[in-house]
Amino acid sequence: MNFEISFGETNNDSIIDGFMSWSARGTQDGNIAAKNFFIKTNDGDKVIVNAIKDKKKGVVMDIYNMQTGWQRFADGGSDWVMNDDLKHWKPKPGEDYKQGISIPCSINNDKLVIWKQAGVAVIEGFKALTQSINGNDTGKLPVVVMTGTTEMKFKVGSTNIPKLSVIDWVDRPFILEAEQDKDVAVEEETVELPANSEF
Repeated sequence: MNFEISFGETNNDSIIDGFMSWSARGTQDGNIAAKNFFIKTNDGDKVIVNAIKDKKKGVVMDIYNMQTGWQRFADGGSDWVMNDDLKHWKPKPGEDYKQGISIPCSINNDKLVIWKQAGVAVIEGFKALTQSINGNDTGKLPVVVMTGTTEMKFKVGSTNIPKLSVIDWVDRPFILEAEQDKDVAVEEETVELPANSEF
C-alpha cells in the first residue's frame, strides 16, 4: 500500500498567469519603457499590459479580494506584512517598509494576474481610484483603464503615478471565481507563459 501526504508545497497547478507591476521609470534592462504596466514571465521576458490602456478592454480588479500591507526587500526576497482589513493599517514594521497592495486581476477574461506591489506611485495611483470605487455596493467589479500619468516630484527625484479610471462595473469573471475557489496562498513568483500571450 502506497501512502502519500502533502502540506501545500509548491503547487504546479497554479492558475495564476503572472504578476503585474507598474513601471514608473522603465525597467533597468530597458525592455519596458517608463509609464507602463507589465507582466514578467518565467523565462525572464517582460510583456506590456496593453489591455489596461485600451478603453474597450481594461482590466477587471477584484476589489473584494484585495489586500493592503507593508512591503520591503530583504535577503534577496520580498517581505510582506498584510493588514487585517482594508480600513485599518498596522503600524509600520520598520523604516524600510513601504505601503503596498495585492489585487487579483482579470485580463481579457481569460488571464489571471496579481498586482502585488508597493511604493508611492502604486499607492497614490490606487488612492485616486478609490474615489470611484468606495461606497459601491453592487457586488460587481470595476473595469479599470489607465488614462495617463501624473509626475510627482520629491526633494530629490520624481516618479510617475498612473491615472486609473473605472469605465464599467461587471460580474465577476470566471477566472476570478476559479482563483477565489482555489483558496491557496499566493506567493510572488514568475510564471511561464506562451510566447504569443496577449495582455
